[in-house]
Amino acid sequence: MPWRDFLIANVAGSAIWATMYGLAAYELGREFERLEGPIVIILALVAVISFVAGGMFVKRHEAQLTAEAERAMPGPLTWH
Repeated sequence: MPWRDFLIANVAGSAIWATMYGLAAYELGREFERLEGPIVIILALVAVISFVAGGMFVKRHEAQLTAEAERAMPGPLTWH
């Protein structure tokens, strides 16, 4: 392919590629903005529920977890 034809095709292809990716990124950003409110609320609820469930698990299994930790690493823990 002659270099002038290649140059024209390369410039046209890169302009189309950059335009399409730019428009896609713009639309994706607008969609994120639209969904931002509901997603934040859902993620906050999931985080709160996870913390509560984790706290309840630790509270209910505290003796078992302590015994397993003692078996894994017996004796007092000291800092050097």
